[in-house]
Amino acid sequence: MAFLKLCIFVILALTFVFALPIPSVSSGSRRLANSRKPLAVTLKPTSPLLNKKRIPQAATAVSAVPATASTYQGGQVFNGMTYSPYNSDGSCPDLATVSTQLTFLSKYTSSIRLYSTDCNQLAFVLQAISQSSLPLKVHAGVWASSGVDRANSEIDTVVSLVSNSAYSGIVADVSVGNEVIYGNLLTESQLISLINSAKSKLASANVSIPVYTTEVDSSMTAGLIAAIDLVQVNLQTMFDATYTSISDSVDSIFTRLDNVKAISNGKTVRIGEVGYCHAGQVGAQVGSPDSQSQYIQAFTCKAKSLGVSYFIFEALDATWKTGSSLAEQSFGIFSRSLVPNISIPSSSQTC
Repeated sequence: MAFLKLCIFVILALTFVFALPIPSVSSGSRRLANSRKPLAVTLKPTSPLLNKKRIPQAATAVSAVPATASTYQGGQVFNGMTYSPYNSDGSCPDLATVSTQLTFLSKYTSSIRLYSTDCNQLAFVLQAISQSSLPLKVHAGVWASSGVDRANSEIDTVVSLVSNSAYSGIVADVSVGNEVIYGNLLTESQLISLINSAKSKLASANVSIPVYTTEVDSSMTAGLIAAIDLVQVNLQTMFDATYTSISDSVDSIFTRLDNVKAISNGKTVRIGEVGYCHAGQVGAQVGSPDSQSQYIQAFTCKAKSLGVSYFIFEALDATWKTGSSLAEQSFGIFSRSLVPNISIPSSSQTC
């Protein structure tokens, strides 16, 4: 009888165990930050319409610290801002959307930097500025991270638009590629060939604007400097391997910039990207509206006092980067609905 009871107990126990659900394993992707920065270049799409997008991560609520354009006095507060006009789901914006965003941004900056001609963004930007007489200069971009063929096609688009007399004087210069050497996406000789091609095609169209590439400071070589008309470097301390304080991070930007100037052969040196996230975390650095406000305030103040040209990364939150971390989506000074994420510095600030 005891043996029979034991058998019944074992059978019941096994039935219970096999009835339990099997734990699922999340299929969400994870990316490790390296000592400089998770490769931002791999996050900007070859074309949003060609990429299968996942639902964007929900950003955490932002505290009520926004300021309006009336907060600052006497002109735009930011020397320049990077601008990626993709919709939140990664689809292409229409002209009306671009026009609305640029009209808003023109209250805060006089220059915008683009990364690509994708989704007709350069055409729409130029149309919006021309039609509304917006006080904006455009620093065009050629997306070179998806191969030489696409880069050459985008160069042709830039030449066609810049040579259009309707947009005369709006485009200040053009960057061929963004961190393609750092990302091992092109060889230096391939990149220089693209730069030379852009110069040649612009010259043939009787257009004279600087042509260059944008790299991290550690990837800006003598060969690249010799081939470009100005030197533009991305200096993103948010992705540094070590962190002590916001003040030290901001100071390090200008130290690194001085190091680039020392090898620039007298060419103009400009910061192509600098910023801080208001949500998410990268290593020891935790993004928040307060931290982003402190960083941007400290950086813009020092840059103004030293006469340093720069582009804040970035104008709008990049919720279209659906495969990336919350931090990488949250560098925007403004939300996609054009609400400030931080306390906007005053253009009359003193350090």
